[in-house]
Amino acid sequence: MNFDTSCFSQLNLPSEVINQISAAWQYSQPSFPVDGVYFLQEDYLRKMVDMTKLQKEAIPVFMECGAKIHANEALARLAWHCHWMLHIASHELQEIGVPWRITPLDCTFFPAIVNLAAFPHVEAWYRQRGIPENVLRDSLSVVSVWTQYFMEQNGLWGCDKSWMSNHVVPRIFRLHRLEFEFSSYHSPFKIYRHDGDGRLAMLAPPDQKVFADGFFCQADQEASYTTTFTETETSVTGYPALPNGRLANQPVTLPLNEWSLCAQSGDPMLGVHIPAVDPLDYNECKAAIEQARDFFPRYCPEFKFKGFACGSWLLDPTLQDFLPKTSNIVRFQSLFNLYPSPDGNDWQTRERVFGNPDLPLDKVPLKTSLQRIVHDQILNGHRFRSGCMFLPR
Repeated sequence: MNFDTSCFSQLNLPSEVINQISAAWQYSQPSFPVDGVYFLQEDYLRKMVDMTKLQKEAIPVFMECGAKIHANEALARLAWHCHWMLHIASHELQEIGVPWRITPLDCTFFPAIVNLAAFPHVEAWYRQRGIPENVLRDSLSVVSVWTQYFMEQNGLWGCDKSWMSNHVVPRIFRLHRLEFEFSSYHSPFKIYRHDGDGRLAMLAPPDQKVFADGFFCQADQEASYTTTFTETETSVTGYPALPNGRLANQPVTLPLNEWSLCAQSGDPMLGVHIPAVDPLDYNECKAAIEQARDFFPRYCPEFKFKGFACGSWLLDPTLQDFLPKTSNIVRFQSLFNLYPSPDGNDWQTRERVFGNPDLPLDKVPLKTSLQRIVHDQILNGHRFRSGCMFLPR
């Protein structure tokens, strides 16, 4: 089947999507299975329902989407093309762009079905390493998480989040309450560890303007001071993060015969992600970190990670000023060493707490105590800022 815009016009695809398809269509279609696409078969789809822990109410929609794609040759070929580009094509071809976040003919699960086409590969990868199946099931349950999000945002069942692709590479693993990703350390902070007692010093990068509250300045704020960082053969000097997640207003000097570099930008790191399911239980999160310390050296020994890192609105240390010490968020923060994000702002806080970061304050929902607290504090002039954390291996 040659690429034919008249054929695909029935799918109501945007012009930019058609351009992406036409650029690589010739490469994917020779391998199109004319006797049927394996990941559109009913048995395969039902297995995916089971493996992803899909919501009961969403299952009929998921199955109907699969059947619709299977019955329509243009849709089936498009699904194969997206799968091929995502999971088989060379990196050079993938740079053309994969238009898989589309929902042609109202197939709201089209992106999820395309992503789950890689399941046989990821299942074999898990088995080869002896990883328990329950880890795979828990990791793939991200589909149900984003299905719920799609419902909340659109009022119907579907799933179109690109985040799913990380779980079928595989790159991300769900252990207890948290997810852990093969990643690298992206922060400009350099982290040193004392050779004797193991305490950490997280030093800010140079030339950063800092407001009087110990956070990096936003555009309309006047700096209280500017960070510096110097390194010699015998010592390093810089502005450290304090235990409360803010920057100190005076630099410290660390003698290198007592302190060793623990992490710097580019080092292999386990990225920590907090899926939007279940309460943020302290014991479950602690157990997740403990399991990860055993899991990755056992099953993925080639990944020599230096520690755990994360950036999130949940790591904003100012939340401790307004929430009780017994709150899940405050206890969660206590598991880590916090430091401020150079790009920290309240966008993610508004997005996760209110569901839409662009809602004016007089329109945001006030159904939960957290929503009311965040609303009131923003109204009072407080600036929430996403924060960062590091935890050595």
